[in-house]
Amino acid sequence: MTVRPFAQGTVVSISKTRAEIEDLVTRSGEKTFASGLDLERAAIQFDLATPSARVTIRFALPLAGSSFGLAELRKPRRRFVSLANRPAEIQKLYESENRRRWRCLLLAIKSKLESVASGIETIEQAFLAQIVTSDGRTVHERVLGTPWLALPEKSQEARSVDAIEATVSGQ
Repeated sequence: MTVRPFAQGTVVSISKTRAEIEDLVTRSGEKTFASGLDLERAAIQFDLATPSARVTIRFALPLAGSSFGLAELRKPRRRFVSLANRPAEIQKLYESENRRRWRCLLLAIKSKLESVASGIETIEQAFLAQIVTSDGRTVHERVLGTPWLALPEKSQEARSVDAIEATVSGQ
């Protein structure tokens, strides 16, 4: 039995989800919120007050798009399909996957804030990887030595599917 990915098939728009994230953060008393978007990634950034200082939190969200290949897009029955010469369907799948990823980001932020509010962990514990350091990189980026908003490497599966799609489309 395969587990269905969280929020698969959601019809909630990205702008509505982004507004929900902003509302969630500002409801907790924070006034600083920013978001940005380009073709390959989105970012959400906000400040949170800790007992000792204010910390800036940044989430980078890789978006399904041209640099990710078709392996990122699966039909609901979890099988790969050839989408060569079907740009409208590819675009529809990318949009659906990006709506799903934004819903996942909302869930992640909401669960971290609830964990802090419930006393399960501190802000630093919940958001450690996303805390922005003095050089503008997150703790995660500093530890791994990656540049800000670096895109993840494609998995072996993604590279294999890219090769298959290229063969099918005659490239």
